[in-house]
Amino acid sequence: MRSTPLHAYLHIVKPVVTQAPAHSACWRGYVGEWEIFNNRLYLVAINATVIDKNHQRLARLTDYFPEARGKVFAHWYSGKLILPVGEALVQATNPYHPVFAENWVLTIKAGVLVDEIQSTHQASP
Repeated sequence: MRSTPLHAYLHIVKPVVTQAPAHSACWRGYVGEWEIFNNRLYLVAINATVIDKNHQRLARLTDYFPEARGKVFAHWYSGKLILPVGEALVQATNPYHPVFAENWVLTIKAGVLVDEIQSTHQASP
């Protein structure tokens, strides 16, 4: 996914734990696992390392959402989620943004899916 819906939340509510630096390929320090169920966006898991009382451990959803009892409805997120489809056609000038033949663009408003389009990359002449 070429979007960071959890990033918006982390700017609103700071977690009570500190994220340990991940490897350089993941500048965010975490990877979120998401699902859309009944047209609602949910955070299912967070793959991150956190520092808790000077010890590193794997993050839990409850580190960021103390009330979580399973997946978390992403009510804080409004924006577009860009989902690349298939293999990369070419690596763009920016190595972190390859060009894909197709993208699904999901428009989310307050955590609810309101629009979905599939775009096709048009090759340059």
